[in-house]
Amino acid sequence: MSDGWHDDPFGRYAKRYHDGTNWTAYVSNGGVTEQDPLGTQPPAPGSVPMAPPVSQYEMARGPERGNAFLRFVARILDGLIVSIPFFIFFPGAWDDMLLYDTDAQGQIITDSIEWNFPVGVFLLQLLLAAAYEIFFVGSMGRTPGKMVVGVTVVRPDGSPVDFGVATVRYISQVIYIIPIVGIILFIVSAVKGFTDPKGQTIHDNIARTMVARSASVGS
Repeated sequence: MSDGWHDDPFGRYAKRYHDGTNWTAYVSNGGVTEQDPLGTQPPAPGSVPMAPPVSQYEMARGPERGNAFLRFVARILDGLIVSIPFFIFFPGAWDDMLLYDTDAQGQIITDSIEWNFPVGVFLLQLLLAAAYEIFFVGSMGRTPGKMVVGVTVVRPDGSPVDFGVATVRYISQVIYIIPIVGIILFIVSAVKGFTDPKGQTIHDNIARTMVARSASVGS
């Protein structure tokens, strides 16, 4: 039997997840996912009739992937939520990024132009963003931005993630800030978000997660 959601052979729930070898404790009724460890052993012969075979079009294939465009919207919303308070409490944090001298007439001396990237400010903002995302994803699978658009981070079988998975998922996104290479990886990841069967990006693959439509995982 292929891995995925099939009719529950034990008759206890609508669907039960089969990992390709055995029935698991993950069950679903009307899109609400929970665990039923009592139903993971094969029933005694003749005690519970096995469900009739269903086609790949009839059986549920796990959580429904979230809309890639909505994921992008959620990312923008989360960025605003993290950034706006930061700039309120640290006004001018990004000021004077461009340093230059002027002559007696007030004209910029082009030979004196220097970039002054505020590394400390950048790292602080990165830490705040990490704390924000790891807390919300690890505790409830969704940041406020994802709550607004209706998507949730889960494991591919629909089970919830924990703080460890949320941490790995966030750290793996650091690859996108690598000069030049990061831009290429970001583009590849974005394309995967739109074309992958489960909508998994590169950091989803690394963390073994997916972003599902919240209604399909009971969130």
